[in-house]
Amino acid sequence: MQLVDTHVHICFDSFQDDLDLVAQRWREAGVIRLVHSCVEPKEFGKFQAIADRFPEVSFAVGLHPLDVDQWTPALGEEIRRLAQSDRRVVAIGETGLDFFKSDQI
Repeated sequence: MQLVDTHVHICFDSFQDDLDLVAQRWREAGVIRLVHSCVEPKEFGKFQAIADRFPEVSFAVGLHPLDVDQWTPALGEEIRRLAQSDRRVVAIGETGLDFFKSDQI
C-alpha cells in the first residue's frame, strides 16, 4: 500500500539530527508523499531546503491560526509569490481553526 501523509512538520528541530533515519522510516512504511505544513513564515527557506533533499516532500505555505496577529498584506503577498513560484507548493496552510490549542480564535 502506498501512503500520503498530508500534514507533517519535519522542519521541527527535533527531527533535524536524524532526518535521514526519519526518511528511511517513512519510506519503509510505504509513505510516498509528504506535505509539510508551514507553522511560521520564517520556515519557508528551511522547508524548501528539506524538499530539495527529499523529492517526496512537498509543502503548504501559510500562517498558523494562533499567529493571526502576525498577518500583514506583505506576508499575504509573500505566501502568494511562493505558492506561484515553487512547484512543490501544493496547498495554502497551515490554516484552520485550532480549537485544540485555543478557544480564543
